[in-house]
Amino acid sequence: NRIGYGSSDFACNLIWQMISLYLLYFYTNVMHLNAGAVSVMFLVTKVIDGISDLIVGFLIDKTNTKWGKSRPWILFGAVPFGVAAVLAFSVPDIGQTGMLIYAYITYILLSTAYTVVNIPMASILPALSEDPHERTVLASCRTFFSSIGSTVVSAFALTLVDKFGNGNEALGFRIVMMIFGVVGCLVFFFCFFNTKERVTIKQEKVSLKANISCLLHNKPWKLFALQPDPVDYGEWKSGVNTAGTLSAVNGFIGKVGMAIASSIGAALLQFGGFDANLATQTATAQTYITAMYIWVPIITNIATIITMMFYDLDKIYPQIVKELDERRANA
Repeated sequence: NRIGYGSSDFACNLIWQMISLYLLYFYTNVMHLNAGAVSVMFLVTKVIDGISDLIVGFLIDKTNTKWGKSRPWILFGAVPFGVAAVLAFSVPDIGQTGMLIYAYITYILLSTAYTVVNIPMASILPALSEDPHERTVLASCRTFFSSIGSTVVSAFALTLVDKFGNGNEALGFRIVMMIFGVVGCLVFFFCFFNTKERVTIKQEKVSLKANISCLLHNKPWKLFALQPDPVDYGEWKSGVNTAGTLSAVNGFIGKVGMAIASSIGAALLQFGGFDANLATQTATAQTYITAMYIWVPIITNIATIITMMFYDLDKIYPQIVKELDERRANA
């Protein structure tokens, strides 16, 4: 169960790390799209992405099958995610305007496909075990496999692009994404067949508006606590389990953060006068690149540390678990 659950993030990160690390490069240096246009695209597409996140999260909360609530989404979302990844890293010969439109469409498809497999990976955790320690171990396994996926991409992706492309980066990226897509699908199938939703939660019939209202009154969630903890806190506080919606909003916030980061990165390249055709960038462009990869991350990490200083759910969490167990036993 631990390996099955943890492996899901290895599959996700094979593709998502390619997006995080190389999609901006792919758009500007391989597709030769304007950096400013790409910056705008990253922001605009998140509006649609946010809507799809909330819809998927709400539907997960309403899902009830023999496989559970979250597992079916992992099973049926695996292949679309792999296919969308290949399409996003392909270069059609349709001119600059056509390629920009193609980038919009495929990026939205990829983000939506990511939503379908990633949100249930988070929402399933409270259903895998009621034991706080086991949940922590499961979350740690997921983090461990996520790190492996990230390391594989960081260490080998560009080397594989060079090897398979043999000087043709467009071909190299497409082949690498085909490989990662197939491997990712197989790992998602492995995850599906090696996890089981053991905790049955009685789902109240509530609207999406009510779900979101519950989240807005969930202090631990606002401080980005470990996924199952704010789910339990919210159920304890309001009587409503919002695992799917909470995961959806978390996923949306994460993707908005990445989109803003990518958009800022593309904007900095544009303002710095970045030119993909130059072998050596200007001093101004190098300064902006340094700010993008060093100073901005330092500032955001400091802000995260300050935010987490206000997290105090651990003090009352044992009592919350005890009361929830009593409610479920009497239901």
